[in-house]
Amino acid sequence: MLILSEDLFLSDVKIGHNGGVCTVTATRPDGTGDAQCNITSVLSDGDIAFQGLFPVAARQVGGVTRAVPAGDFEAAITGGTGRYRTARGFMHGHPVDDRTTRVEVHVIR
Repeated sequence: MLILSEDLFLSDVKIGHNGGVCTVTATRPDGTGDAQCNITSVLSDGDIAFQGLFPVAARQVGGVTRAVPAGDFEAAITGGTGRYRTARGFMHGHPVDDRTTRVEVHVIR
């Protein structure tokens, strides 16, 4: 199981934070696998909830073996609150390195 807690930035400006839980659902001998993730992003105008299956890999990060994104991924918007209460769409993630992932959120309200 993976626990996520991260700040969200637009360029260099902090716009919110997110938290989530991922359950590893598959592991392979090469150290890769899949994780089913539920993530909520908290923004000033409301929250956006995401769900999806992410590719992961075991890597040494800061001397500890961690599961990190192993490639691009997409997750569905499954709900929201406030300004995002009728949101639908998806998130596309692209790992930059083992500590940073660039995320684009495509919201239809």
